[in-house]
Parts: sequence; structure tokens; C-alpha cells
Amino acid sequence: MSKKKKSLIVKFLDWLDKVFERKDEKRDYCSCSPDILFGVDIGKACKIHDEDYITGRVSRKEADKRLRNNMIKIGTKANKRKRITAMAWIYWGAVRLFGTIER
Repeated sequence: MSKKKKSLIVKFLDWLDKVFERKDEKRDYCSCSPDILFGVDIGKACKIHDEDYITGRVSRKEADKRLRNNMIKIGTKANKRKRITAMAWIYWGAVRLFGTIER
């Protein structure tokens, strides 16, 4: 492997470390996904999403939409709207595909 490719891989791995930085390994509101993205704590959005699923106060579709919108609001407040918005759509897609309500 060339030095240039290795350098790109190292840069990518460094970037992943920054994206998926965790401040509190014990708390995991976002289940199998990081609660911290680009240094922004999105755990509150995931906690609300979990509560929506558990209580059934809104439909699954609405709960997933609220997760995405809450993540975007949190990202906007943290001046990282573009990055968090992109990740919000990824999280939304994941919960639409794989999210299940177990009561």
C-alpha cells in the first residue's frame, strides 16, 4: 500500500474518532449509535425518541421524525447544523429501517 493511501486511511480514522467521540461510555440513549457526534451531545434527542417508542404517545413514524428534527435543533444550537443534519438523516433512515417498538 502506498504512503498516500495509508495517509488517507489514517486521516479517515482520525476523523471517525472525532465524529464518534463519547464523553460518557455508560450512557447510551442512541442504542448502537454514538450519543456524541462532532463533539455535540445528541443523547437528549435519542432519549426522547426512546420515550416516544416506549410510551406510544406518538406513532413510530412520528417518533422517528421527531428524532431527526430534535437532532437538527441540537446541531443548530451547537453551530454544527450541516454536519448534524447529515447524521440526523442517517439516524432517521436507520430507525425507519430497523426501529421496533416493544411494549
